[in-house]
Amino acid sequence: STRPPTTPIPTAATPRSSAEDWAYPGSRHLSDGTFESSDDPDTITDWYRSKINSLGYNVKSFVKTSANDKVLNKLAAAKSSAEILVEIARNPGDTVSHITVSIDN
Repeated sequence: STRPPTTPIPTAATPRSSAEDWAYPGSRHLSDGTFESSDDPDTITDWYRSKINSLGYNVKSFVKTSANDKVLNKLAAAKSSAEILVEIARNPGDTVSHITVSIDN
């Protein structure tokens, strides 16, 4: 009888994630880890907070800055050996928010 080939199972390995795994829904991909969206910066920020929490990351810092219609929200989170930094920025008069995602696996 023939047995199906066995597939090795990695042990204690966290799947590496890339910035593209963190693309905001409906955003436009500009370059590696950089996206833009016409959604409100707070809506985008809330989505990233939820995703970070749902994946078991611990939020290390969360800063929301808004002055003179300029918005800059930053989230930093970590889990085991992985860290993620998300920055959501919108300048006065802009119709889109710029999202930058950095991942250190």
